[in-house]
Amino acid sequence: MRALSNELQRPRDDSMFTAATQRATEFATKMNIHAELPAERRRKLPRRLDDNAGNAASMSPMNKMRTCVYVPLIDRLASEISDRFPSALIDCGCLNPSYFNALNAEVPVPQLANRYGVDVDTTASQWRLSHRFD
Repeated sequence: MRALSNELQRPRDDSMFTAATQRATEFATKMNIHAELPAERRRKLPRRLDDNAGNAASMSPMNKMRTCVYVPLIDRLASEISDRFPSALIDCGCLNPSYFNALNAEVPVPQLANRYGVDVDTTASQWRLSHRFD
């Protein structure tokens, strides 16, 4: 679970966003779809509401897409994953054979043994024995 959460945070990087938009543009071009993000028309406020229009900041369509759609989507995915799976499930990753060679793979084994009320030493030795035949 922790690895998945870390992996979901990686796309928040600017280079990942740029790569994703380039791939989406290439795919849209391949499918004959116009892939330009239209610039949003700036509306002029009535003078009575306009405090200082000259200093108003506006975002480019790509920055607006990143800020309003892309990053919130990534954050929502990460929070949905963490909400859906309990934190107790994080300890079960050590049972996945693909993580047997990790440096800290044995650390959660005693925690699991304690959680399920089995002998810690026996569980750790059984884990090491199964790890040896990998």
